[in-house]
Amino acid sequence: MINKLLSAITATAIMAAIGCTRDYNDDIRDEYGSLLEVDTTNNDDQPTIEHKFDSTLVMGADISLLPEYEALGVPYYDTVGNESTALELFADAKMNTIRVRLFVNPENAGDKQVVQDIDYVTTFCKRLVEAGFNIMIDFHYSDDWADPVAQAKPAAWEDLTADELITKVYDYTKESLTTLKDNGIVPTHVQIGNEITSGMLWDNGRVSYSSDSNWSNFAALFNSGAKACREVCPDAKVILHVERPGNLNLQKLYFQRAIAYNFDFDIIGLSYYPIWTSHGTLSALSETLSYFAETYSEIPVMICEFSYNYAYYPTGDDVFDYTSVYPATPAGQALITSDLISMLRTHDNVTGFFWWAAEENEHEYSSGKWPSLLNFSRGLFNNSTGYALPALYELQKFLYAEE
Repeated sequence: MINKLLSAITATAIMAAIGCTRDYNDDIRDEYGSLLEVDTTNNDDQPTIEHKFDSTLVMGADISLLPEYEALGVPYYDTVGNESTALELFADAKMNTIRVRLFVNPENAGDKQVVQDIDYVTTFCKRLVEAGFNIMIDFHYSDDWADPVAQAKPAAWEDLTADELITKVYDYTKESLTTLKDNGIVPTHVQIGNEITSGMLWDNGRVSYSSDSNWSNFAALFNSGAKACREVCPDAKVILHVERPGNLNLQKLYFQRAIAYNFDFDIIGLSYYPIWTSHGTLSALSETLSYFAETYSEIPVMICEFSYNYAYYPTGDDVFDYTSVYPATPAGQALITSDLISMLRTHDNVTGFFWWAAEENEHEYSSGKWPSLLNFSRGLFNNSTGYALPALYELQKFLYAEE
């Protein structure tokens, strides 16, 4: 209880420091009852803190399911219950870039979260550009989720030879980016594959970070996509996206091979989910970031995926229980976000930070008004109310210019 109380007090101070207009104290009282009472009277003389923002830094979220939530009519609210649009709330939170995932033929997946084909992505990204956001495209090169345990080739590519598959990656990447560009969408960042520590397009590009076997095939596939990106979007930064940053030995061996096999990339992209044991604590992540700075000083790093639970916390052998430090509460979610960003800003090589599935909003799902889409309790809106969570307003701290 003491840890939770301290988390609540800290989070309250955080919200005050960034000048957030929400009445966060009401939420704290709801969570902790009479244990915490904060005097909110006579605050008219408190100075408003204004921050300058570093325009070289990138901050945003993956909100690839937002059009599906919007189609259902799911409402989004600010922290005090004023209805708004999600994009307006993300803009108010100072996000400058939106990450959107792309599947080849997602209808083959049979997953309501996997719907983002090139037509969907083009339509959505046109809206995002019109709203003033930059775009990061996350190529999965699969009909379904691509991650460390699944990198299935698209069904339509199954019978291609090794050489034909390399050509197909180039053609598909070029066609997709050309379609976006023809519609006024020029991505600033392009991920060639998603969480590819075990390679991509299995089995042709399947690898182990600890063995040289098949790395030449993996490199050919990756570089084929990068080549297309260089041709269509020459100013876009190519990202090599991996996960498990708390495993420093994995990161060392993986990037030694990526460099040795001449992978063509500009940025190291990391997924960081501290709820998973393999992703490590904040201090483990910091150690890996220091290693990258010392070893690959010219290569920037971005946290391309991060989230943390504000309610339900998973269990299992692969779960790391961080709740004694960061409770699975709105205050705990805000606190880990603040602590993570503070740590990231001590590393000059870190240039980007993204929240994954920020659009999650299951408000009124339980009443049967609409079906559940995500329901992880790791987004930036409260699934019980649809209200923005305090962590949303922590994100802008990543962009603060050094005084």
